[in-house]
Amino acid sequence: MIIQNLEQYSYLIDAILNPALSHQYFLGDKDTDIVKFIFYTFPIFILQGPPGTGKTWTAKELIKLSLKKDHFKRILISSKEHAALDDLLNKTFRMCQDLDINPKPILVRLISTEREREYTPKSIAFKHFPKQIAIKMLNDISSWKPENEKYNKLINYISEVIEEENVAPSREWVDIIRESANLVFCTSMAVDLRELELSSPNFDLVIVEEAGKTYPSELFRPLQLGNKWVLIGDQNQLPPFRLNDIEAIINEELDLTEEANQDNLDFNESEFLEFRKLVLNELKIFQSLFERFKGISPSYNSADKRKSCDTLMDQYRLPSKISKMISNVFYDEEFNQQISDSNDFLVEPYQFKEEQLIWINTKQDKRFNEQRKGTDIYNLGEARLILDLLKSIKISSKYKNFKVAILTPYKEQMEILQANLPNILKNLPGIYIKESCYTIDSFQGQEAELVIISLVRSNRKETAQTAWGFVRNPERLNVMLSRAKKIEIIVGNFDMCMIHKRNQSMDKFVKVAEFIQEEGKIINFDELIF
Repeated sequence: MIIQNLEQYSYLIDAILNPALSHQYFLGDKDTDIVKFIFYTFPIFILQGPPGTGKTWTAKELIKLSLKKDHFKRILISSKEHAALDDLLNKTFRMCQDLDINPKPILVRLISTEREREYTPKSIAFKHFPKQIAIKMLNDISSWKPENEKYNKLINYISEVIEEENVAPSREWVDIIRESANLVFCTSMAVDLRELELSSPNFDLVIVEEAGKTYPSELFRPLQLGNKWVLIGDQNQLPPFRLNDIEAIINEELDLTEEANQDNLDFNESEFLEFRKLVLNELKIFQSLFERFKGISPSYNSADKRKSCDTLMDQYRLPSKISKMISNVFYDEEFNQQISDSNDFLVEPYQFKEEQLIWINTKQDKRFNEQRKGTDIYNLGEARLILDLLKSIKISSKYKNFKVAILTPYKEQMEILQANLPNILKNLPGIYIKESCYTIDSFQGQEAELVIISLVRSNRKETAQTAWGFVRNPERLNVMLSRAKKIEIIVGNFDMCMIHKRNQSMDKFVKVAEFIQEEGKIINFDELIF
């Protein structure tokens, strides 16, 4: 199964290219909730989910409703990222345990042998690898003790067959498990997708999580296996990996094509320019589809504002000030706040009490100048300040289970943090600090009660581009600033941000800084009392 075969799937192509003709809505109640609305919209639905608005919950509830309507419905759940896929698997597994249907759905997590070794036997994903399901099934069969003795001969025969299989099941057993599963979880580029195409009938529903991070080739591979499709993502968060590099390669190829055809009489330069724009635009396939579908109303009521795409706006993660900042800066519309603030989480430092948004300004102090190792950038001064900060933090005894995340845009800085921070501090029981350090890109889709951000960049470069690099990228800023459930503390050079405030590329970053200045707290590093 490769992207070149896409022309064979005319139903999918029509759904994407001619949504006005192919899309239908089969429930007349326009006051229905979003899950039912998606369920009754055919054949495709595009759902944008800003941070904390319940993308994963919506996917889980759609699976639940689908199984309630048809206990044997086959659903493929795909994502480019293993972490996002496993998170949805965990939540779906717990949901299925409480689901009042019989028989219970069979969940399978397809994964490569190499990647499988990264999982612990206690993890939910590990228990749903086809091989592990086969081993459990064979052990259950071999331990069966029939009440009627007439089955003893059969049991002896089965035991002999199973004895060689229940430690390392053959491929046949694994294939049976995979093909009999209701719910199949698989990354969008897994080799198993090829196996599914060759051996299984089409899935009734394909759900693609984190669709905003996929290239067309990664998106259409799972879509080709379904009869109905739901794409869930956010074009305002991180784009496909190394998008700028891919755009540069494509532009180079298009330049060569244009140059080779310049002398042809039928060559139209303006048409080629439009073609170039189209090709580059379609690299962000989720965003392209969302924009296309925004103009399509459901067939039952053209006046209804809901389309074959929608944006979730109810906020379930972010405290009110962070929610307001993210929605106003990155979405131009305020979220509907569904949770109340609890400003008693942090007891010390007392300067931070009852604050949600704090920026510790390292100013232009040379102790916080960035350093370089080859092309890698890090900031040892910020790492030391974060250590002092962590030692000073005291969480209210009311909160027994909480998570801390220390985020940075740069991998080198993450490694510096891990090298310079202790793994355990008495004032943060249950927190393994070295394991709580992440790059921003690796933490998309995750959350923590307390988030500390190391911006790293501190220099005297003349341009915003050379001073801040990709830190100022709006999608990365959005992810970085939307992970905190209680408190967010930024460590970095606030002054340097404002120096470049007139640069257009700094627009979102400056709006964030000004918001924190007005509704949060800016405190200079030399004013801290630890």
